[in-house]
Amino acid sequence: MTTAPFSFPFSHWTSSALSPSSCNDVTSTLILSSHLIVGLSSGELCIYELSTSESGERSTYLLAHLLGHTSSIVAIAPYITASETSTSEQLFLTLSHDGQLSKWELSDKRCVQTAKETMVQGVRATGMAVVGRKEGSLVMVYGWACEVVVLNAESLERVAIWRGVPEWGFPVQRDVQEGTGLYTITIGGEIQSWIVQETREKRSYVVGFTKEEGTGKLEINEQWGAVRGVKRAGEGYLVWQAGGVSLHVKDAEGFRKTKEIERGTAGIEVDGETVVVKTVDHGVIILILKGDSWEEVGEWKPSDELKDEIILGVSAIYNTERKEGTMAAISRETTWTADNGIDISIASFVADDPEWSVKSLNNFRPRDYEKPSTCSEIFNNMLAVAHGTEINLYSTSAFLLNYHEPTASIKLKSDESTICLLKRVRIKEYVATGGAYGSKGGKEYLVAGTKSGELSIIESPSYQCSKRLPLFTNPIQSANLLPSDLGSRLRSTLLVSCGDAAAIVDVERARVMVNFPSHDHSRLVSFATQPGLNIVALTYEDGTRKEWNMGEEDGGVLLNPPPSRGSAASQDGDDVPDADWRAVKIGELEDHADDDDNCDGSIQLCDDFCRIGLPTAAINIRSVLSALEAAINTASMRTRETERRVVGNHPAIMNAKSLLTALVPGGSLGAYLYIDDEVDTGEELNELEEVQFALDQFLFRRKQPGSLGQLGAGGRITMLTPDALYGEEISPTLTSIRLLAILCLVSVLLKATGKENSVNTAVKRIIISHLGRERVSLGVFAKFWSDTNPLIRETSRQCLDSFLRALSPAERSSVVTYWAPYLPDTVAPELATQKEVLRAVILLGKLLVDHPDPPFPDALKKSLGSSISLLLNEPSSECIYQTTAIEVLGYTWTALEHSVDCLRLIHRLILISISHSKSSQSKASQVLPRALLSIAEKNSPLLVTSLAANIHPPPSSTPATDISSMATSSSAAMAIAASIIQCSPDLFFPVLGILLEAVLKTLDPSSGLRERVLPTVTKLIEAAVSAYDIVAFHRPSQRLAFSPAVGVVCVYDLKTGQTAFVLDGHTGVATALSFNPEGKMVVGVDGDEVLVWRLGTGIWGILGEEKALAPKVREVVVGWEKVEWKGEKMVRVLVKGGGEKDLAV
Repeated sequence: MTTAPFSFPFSHWTSSALSPSSCNDVTSTLILSSHLIVGLSSGELCIYELSTSESGERSTYLLAHLLGHTSSIVAIAPYITASETSTSEQLFLTLSHDGQLSKWELSDKRCVQTAKETMVQGVRATGMAVVGRKEGSLVMVYGWACEVVVLNAESLERVAIWRGVPEWGFPVQRDVQEGTGLYTITIGGEIQSWIVQETREKRSYVVGFTKEEGTGKLEINEQWGAVRGVKRAGEGYLVWQAGGVSLHVKDAEGFRKTKEIERGTAGIEVDGETVVVKTVDHGVIILILKGDSWEEVGEWKPSDELKDEIILGVSAIYNTERKEGTMAAISRETTWTADNGIDISIASFVADDPEWSVKSLNNFRPRDYEKPSTCSEIFNNMLAVAHGTEINLYSTSAFLLNYHEPTASIKLKSDESTICLLKRVRIKEYVATGGAYGSKGGKEYLVAGTKSGELSIIESPSYQCSKRLPLFTNPIQSANLLPSDLGSRLRSTLLVSCGDAAAIVDVERARVMVNFPSHDHSRLVSFATQPGLNIVALTYEDGTRKEWNMGEEDGGVLLNPPPSRGSAASQDGDDVPDADWRAVKIGELEDHADDDDNCDGSIQLCDDFCRIGLPTAAINIRSVLSALEAAINTASMRTRETERRVVGNHPAIMNAKSLLTALVPGGSLGAYLYIDDEVDTGEELNELEEVQFALDQFLFRRKQPGSLGQLGAGGRITMLTPDALYGEEISPTLTSIRLLAILCLVSVLLKATGKENSVNTAVKRIIISHLGRERVSLGVFAKFWSDTNPLIRETSRQCLDSFLRALSPAERSSVVTYWAPYLPDTVAPELATQKEVLRAVILLGKLLVDHPDPPFPDALKKSLGSSISLLLNEPSSECIYQTTAIEVLGYTWTALEHSVDCLRLIHRLILISISHSKSSQSKASQVLPRALLSIAEKNSPLLVTSLAANIHPPPSSTPATDISSMATSSSAAMAIAASIIQCSPDLFFPVLGILLEAVLKTLDPSSGLRERVLPTVTKLIEAAVSAYDIVAFHRPSQRLAFSPAVGVVCVYDLKTGQTAFVLDGHTGVATALSFNPEGKMVVGVDGDEVLVWRLGTGIWGILGEEKALAPKVREVVVGWEKVEWKGEKMVRVLVKGGGEKDLAV
């Protein structure tokens, strides 16, 4: 089972938040379709919609803020791939200066992947190239170094580091007969040819590069400066320099220049036959490629309306068929103030009207300026957001619905200096010795740092500022709480830093303990401490390390630094001379997992957005559901039935209702409840109207909920503006995860309010209302198919079943086509780590069993079976793959049993049960019994045969020396059999003889297994005796009686594992078998005939030679109900109606 993230970020878009701060430079732009993507120097990404009204007027509006990069965006590149809902999904790649690479879906505005490793250490990224090949694409990330990091475009996994180029150039694809070829073109125009070599094996994928003999040189105009970029364009290669652009074509004699245009150039973009040249005077030139030449369509510049603004960047797109295009200019006012924002000016241009320039049609400067948020923190289970010199505190409900009405407000007594840092500090009580050793309890504080260098301390729960401490003259940048196990003076104090300056503050006593002197304007990067000591070591950016002994008085003493200082490692805070030192990087977030006694986890920080003026927090759906489920459990234990519901003002109810209100567009759940007036009549319609009324009571009216966002890969967050949420169709991914959250909240709210009987109706009708109306992502429901939360798991499965059922055969075929390549058995090695691998097994398994139209090819069935086997053998750290594979195997057993090695798979399940036998709480141990029971229901003979083969393997299958593992496997197989017999005895009734025969063989003293498996044998026999009246066991004599077939009753001696007696005289299966107290007689019933056998007592019986025994008593008793022994030689038969009959032996 899995615990996937299940949270929604919410933002409140103030007027200032709608305009990116003009202090950021535009570093990269790209127009895709009707979207303008802008990359900023801060690492932000903004997506704007370029729209045209019916009257032909152009307009633009902000759709989303994308956050996650931490440095300047240096490149944005388009990328097209297949997705679950489209065969041609538009994505784009973004690269930041520090080498972070992200992949985003344009429709979702969501980050779908991030690269783990993109740059060689110490190298800054300057650009990337997407090189196409038959199986996909490679992304080459390069910087000013002789190494290039090569990644697979589908998975963003690093597949190679390209070394060996003495002077690195720009990579560009070239045509070769087989494989993939590349040119590298240096800044001086030199050319080197390369061949890309790809090696694929079952579990590995390697990319290599081979240099070809010979080099060349482009005919470039050296007066234009160095080469700044190269693009493949049609039959040739476009080279741009500071002074112009030229087109070069390769022929038999080498490269020749066929066309050039002299113009100050800032960049070029190539889209098919269209080339957009961005000029240094912020215009664009449109070129149309014609073989080895081009046709210049025209040049467009921003109008004079923008002459008083600084143009930060331009971008354009051109349609060759309609001979028209769109140009966008990003600008800001010449005189910058903190209140300013970025302008986006757009216009259409046509080939016949080059005078129509880009005019300032739209701008995003706020009219009524609001102080933007600057930082945030979780304090006393509330969200604290700083605006200027004021801190607003919000409960979950208040943040979601009433942002302008905070739960509490704190005004700092400051000199109008803006708050730039909020830090929650929990001072715990530390016990050094005794049974209560460690940290516990304590008090919570909120520390606020300002741009003027002051630190304010706020106490809980009074929310009063108790002290204002002037520390520095520059903005406070970070605050780190020192560990609680240090010396008495440093314990639980706060290390506050500002560039090269630092101080230690005793928060509890509101005083400054020491101000450390600055260090040659070198920034403080890390600190280290030792348990039990009052020593702190400060490491600076230049590598210097200073150790301070705080002693027992105010101030500190600088100790002699160790001799090995100034190493490169010390600059990262890793130069720790002793294992007892614990190093922490400045600004590194601390783990508050042990400090959240006063926090329910429903609010999660999104501080990066708050710092750019967009108040944002993520709401954890799991925490909201768990809190309400806990309240329901508490209410269910009340004595009075009328009180067994959660009161309406309970905090858990309020949080769930607030979240539901924020998730439901339009504020009405009634629109989500499907009602068919022609079909739903009478009582059913009345019930639906009652459910509809109950659902609408869960929503708060006249509220202004925050705008919804998405959490993406790598912690990337996308915040959608209100225009994006209500101005266009929401993406399938967001639609699916929002639907799942709504259904879970509706279910738990109905239970909490005493309407549990309406849950199924509400969930079913809400799902029906989405069928065929909104596109969904099946992969989202598969993501939560194995969730640890039962409510989330069952709801996602219900959604998946419903939407799969609604697909047409053609749509199901498309789903199979998309997901089949992700099966672990066939997936390309470079994609083997993708999350789609697990979802492919789930979705294809569901389609195979529930929707076999169109039929699955045999090859696909074998691939699915092999994939399940691979997942069973490759558990992740949390057994996610293994657990899911177990469930899918049980579900698909009938469909796959002819395509897989059933005995091997069941043996693997037995081994899994052994590995998890000591932990009943493990995820695999919880799903394994259900899967085995499902297999038994589908084919019990096969399962019993497999279990029997593991209980007593054939001599040739296991070495004689491996008795220990044989015994372990045998015991596990018997434990599985006993569990199924106890749960559903009818499944094993027809094949019980096969199972008991294998058990008896293990009891043979010569097998070597007897002593090792006896405890498990006992449990299995007890389960069989309890479940079946055709089995009887006499513990003192260790005899087992069993009627395996018609006309057969056998008595086995468990001491030897051999058959002791065969009892004759009956024609059917003997039931109601039981031994007398001495174990010398057996009674059984054949139809209405009661039979009693006397077992051999002499030497012949002991030797086993007297085996076939006739009954000593035969008596017909019509209507018998129960047979029991009354003494050693008396059988009492209870008859229907209360009668009884005694039979003497």
